[in-house]
Amino acid sequence: MLADRPDSPTQKIRGLQWWAPYCADAAAEEHERARRAQEEADSLRAQQRRRPRGRRPSLADAP
Repeated sequence: MLADRPDSPTQKIRGLQWWAPYCADAAAEEHERARRAQEEADSLRAQQRRRPRGRRPSLADAP
């Protein structure tokens, strides 16, 4: 039958259905990593804002 051929749309759909749970899990993990990275970036920006803004010594002024 045509549906049993490896290149048939039916076989492709079966393959995609088999991969779907893995892809959903991988996407959820990637989303969580991105959320944590964004939180860390926000935290670092907040720390920079709290620092006093003073004149930094330049290398030319060093003895």
